[in-house]
Amino acid sequence: MSNIDPATLEIVRNSLHSAAEEMGETLLRTAYSSVIREARDCSTALFGPDGDLIAQAEHIPMHLGSMPYALAQNFEVAASLSEDEILVFNDPYHGGQHIVDIIAFHPVFVGGERIGFAGSIAHHIDMGGQGAASLGTGVSTTYGEGFRFPPLVLDTTSREFDNFIRTLATNVRASEYVIGDFNAQLSANRRGVERLSGIATKYGVETYNEVLSELDSYAERFMRTRIAALEDRTATGSETVEIEAPGDDPVDTTVRVEVTVEGDELTVDFTGTADQFPGYINSPIASTHSAAYFAVLASLGGAELPISAGVYRPISIEAPSGTLVNPTEPAATRARMKTCCRIYDAVLRALADLSPEHVPASAFNSTTPIVFAKQFADHTEVFMDLPGGGWGAYPGGDGASATTNPLQNEMNIPIEAIEQDHEWLRVADYSLVPDSGGIGEYRGGLGVRRAFEIASGPASGTGYAGRLENGAWGVNGGGTGMTGDTSVTRSDGEQSPLGTVWDTPLDTGDVVSVTMGGGGGYGPHENRAVARVAEDVASGFVSFEQAIASYDVESEVLTDALADLLGDGFEAYAAYHGWQTA
Repeated sequence: MSNIDPATLEIVRNSLHSAAEEMGETLLRTAYSSVIREARDCSTALFGPDGDLIAQAEHIPMHLGSMPYALAQNFEVAASLSEDEILVFNDPYHGGQHIVDIIAFHPVFVGGERIGFAGSIAHHIDMGGQGAASLGTGVSTTYGEGFRFPPLVLDTTSREFDNFIRTLATNVRASEYVIGDFNAQLSANRRGVERLSGIATKYGVETYNEVLSELDSYAERFMRTRIAALEDRTATGSETVEIEAPGDDPVDTTVRVEVTVEGDELTVDFTGTADQFPGYINSPIASTHSAAYFAVLASLGGAELPISAGVYRPISIEAPSGTLVNPTEPAATRARMKTCCRIYDAVLRALADLSPEHVPASAFNSTTPIVFAKQFADHTEVFMDLPGGGWGAYPGGDGASATTNPLQNEMNIPIEAIEQDHEWLRVADYSLVPDSGGIGEYRGGLGVRRAFEIASGPASGTGYAGRLENGAWGVNGGGTGMTGDTSVTRSDGEQSPLGTVWDTPLDTGDVVSVTMGGGGGYGPHENRAVARVAEDVASGFVSFEQAIASYDVESEVLTDALADLLGDGFEAYAAYHGWQTA
């Protein structure tokens, strides 16, 4: 039984959360690249003396679920750190994700006693290798992906640290951005050290440790209660990664999962998943853990989910070695998000069977990096965008539109920021895609179209996409969201598809266009009120013709509903949009 009074417990809990958020803001405000500064592709967290998670900033779920694993895998080394030392690595086979994600941990001491760690992870714009942004489309091993380094202990006051920085800068494109962003990570960690040591000093180390223990116990009880409410049984799910395989023979890329509930514990088992792939889509074990954990925690925990290591304890994950979800070294992993999105959705499919009232329809949920690079006389510029699609509808509401996939949780990069940073690049189109959301009682969110024109070539374009063949699935009778599309239109008007993976030379006037599809619908479409359908049509989310065809609404009934909604503006609205209301 804890001796900590509830007020102190809540004050310290909120202080820890604020400290983690302050770390995140420090990283964002001091970063150089737009992928961190604008898109917020970074995360920060605080850990207790034994490496257990105690607080995190609400940034990237894909990062946050992997940081506890990364620290646990390297805890023996981390526990030996002195105050001026850091643990830093990007190796996907030593607790990392893919090589463009650098992870850094600082120890925190009070009175000579280690009371925790401050950690950060950030997606860097480039880490060398065959392609810009380290996206070498033909790479099959980590050796071709770029500058990979195992867990290193570095004294930040030493010549050894300076040598590491110089070596890093020498091996990457856009080195000014990479080194600037890495320094931003270290600044964030130092802020975390300062705040965490301040909290432990204010309340005393003994009280601080008691609070951590109580928060951990509560988090575990919370999650066990949520799991125990489910029926004891096994449900299955599967998803296929869309990618053109090398050679002529088809290659299995299916993620298969069994989710088993037994009492207050839940097991996620990926036995039966396809073998590791001869390309860069393999998901290292830390990434697989992160995607699977987030699917369970987000679905069952909801907004009340406490942030502490205890929430992970009732969940176990089994991923056979040598598979797409736990590859063996040195399989390439740069595009592991293609597989992680399918891991997330496969687990959601199983959970939708176990607990449909807690699980939304699928989001478009495909990481689609659009990368451009231009070589100048004295430097290389690299830009990467990660546009969002539609989210799935849920019990009680429509899906969000134009939102990055759930595992990423990134922000939109404003057009102004793109064109200011890269004068040779123009955003030619950025728009919602009507009729892209899955139909249902609650409609899936809309996808977006994002097109980039090369204003001054030559340049190169690289990227990958998913859900070009299989749209986001609905739940409880909801419809499937629209699929995506990728293409390039040359300056002479010739248009060609780019497919799921591309690497193409570009010149002035060339336009790369990527369409992100919509989210799945929830519930039978017959249950959607005509007034709601009319609102969608008036807003441009659903076309007049599609509303009639998909929602089985008679033209006269829809016309009357629109007239009631728009009042005196109906005739002008109908003429402008070309509605055939007669």
